[in-house]
Amino acid sequence: MMEPLDRYRALAELAARYASSAAFKWQVTYDAKDSFVGPLGIREPLGLLVGSVVLYLSLQAVVYALRNYLGGLMALRSVHNLGLCLFSGAVWIYTSYLMIQDGHFRSLEAATCEPLKHPHFQLISLLFALSKIWEWFDTVLLIVKGNKLRFLHVLHHATTFWLYAIDHIFLSSIKYGVAVNAFIHTVMYAHYFRPFPKGLRPLITQLQIVQFIFSIGIHTAIYWHYDCEPLVHTHFWEYVTPYLFVVPFLILFLNFYLQQYVLAPAKTKKA
Repeated sequence: MMEPLDRYRALAELAARYASSAAFKWQVTYDAKDSFVGPLGIREPLGLLVGSVVLYLSLQAVVYALRNYLGGLMALRSVHNLGLCLFSGAVWIYTSYLMIQDGHFRSLEAATCEPLKHPHFQLISLLFALSKIWEWFDTVLLIVKGNKLRFLHVLHHATTFWLYAIDHIFLSSIKYGVAVNAFIHTVMYAHYFRPFPKGLRPLITQLQIVQFIFSIGIHTAIYWHYDCEPLVHTHFWEYVTPYLFVVPFLILFLNFYLQQYVLAPAKTKKA
């Protein structure tokens, strides 16, 4: 029978091997034929999806169970929102700077197809993906405050970390996924920190809708128009992932915008 210490040592060695495996190597590398040799096969993305969703839902369950004792967390709301605003702003500005510096806007094809291989962007992309876990604190604050969680909120927060982790391998399109989303989150968390005038609030949802359309357009162009991303041919499920999630996000955000800013004001006027 295995001793407890040996069991823990075996689990630690297993975790260490997995953490150092290709599934966790964020830095993208290319072989002589410029084909992808890095991190994710279909098993790892599915495992990462299930793991991150389970972790997020488990966090929800714990917060719901303890929310009567977590009221003090509301004191962190301003720090949380300001922190994400400043972080997102820095990511947006620096990613845009790297794209300009590397000549990504010299032509439409370069803007679409040029991979952003700058080592600083590799770190930025990693940190930005991890910030999607930081954003789970939004959910914590809503639960503690007593707000009802929308399905859109839960789906979005449960899957965006995984989505950025998967889409990271497509260096032609992820540069926009990071830069554009960082800009929108700069605006959004600035609003959460100090609310905008009522007339400006629809702007945030409008920007998110434009982001989804733009992102899907770029992701489609790198294959169907230019065919400039070699990984599309070897990592089909990773390439399809944004269509499976971003398109539903677009539909849900359009519905939210319609209900919140079109139909609701119309009903108020009639009343």
